[in-house]
Amino acid sequence: RTRVKGSVLTTKRSGANGRTADDATASEEDDEAAVIQLDYSPFVHSESATSLTGDDSDTVADPNSLRSAGLATVALFNLVWLNVWVVDTILWCVLYPMYIQMGIGDSVFTWLSINQHAVNIVLIGFEALCNRIPVIPQYVAYTILLVLVFTCMELILHDEYGVHFSYPFQKLTSAAPAWYAAISLSVFVFQGWVVFLDRVVKRNIVKCCVGDTDEDDASRATTGAAEGNPNAVVDESSSLLR
Repeated sequence: RTRVKGSVLTTKRSGANGRTADDATASEEDDEAAVIQLDYSPFVHSESATSLTGDDSDTVADPNSLRSAGLATVALFNLVWLNVWVVDTILWCVLYPMYIQMGIGDSVFTWLSINQHAVNIVLIGFEALCNRIPVIPQYVAYTILLVLVFTCMELILHDEYGVHFSYPFQKLTSAAPAWYAAISLSVFVFQGWVVFLDRVVKRNIVKCCVGDTDEDDASRATTGAAEGNPNAVVDESSSLLR
């Protein structure tokens, strides 16, 4: 069974220890349990797995694969969390007034579109409150890369194939460079906003709900894992945030 708690991943497995299938079935309750603890936090660079039984041969997970999966999850959450704020704000504060003036507001903003650009921020906000994934300022680079790729693709499709721009402010007029600069700047502004939500708002909500115990346990787990302490595991009953 595998559980991810804070920055420590714990995996348990029981095996037959080289005995026959009949012997393993008869003494299943007496089999040795191997516990592998792996830190997948991006703040900790040590990649060590420790077996509490002392048997190095009883390995139940590939540390590199699990660490890569953890880092990919953190990067994906940071990318989505930031882009939701950027896209939804531009949509409602910039595009919606434009489309209203053009007389196509009702045809563009359907029930599906409203759910995609309004309900989604509520759902991702609830996810951000309930999980333990940190907001990492350096991961704004992924959003910048996404914006650059999207802009280049739009320009290529428009120039080579005559495809219309997705948004009115992308048209190559005198105001277009200012729009591109403003949107690029907004990415950094909203990056600061999501960091504030994670480190101030979320932390205060956690303290109000579960007190200081949860933050202290998570901090001790991360510190202990960084120091190579195999017993740095956050107890499942110590937190409401899973």
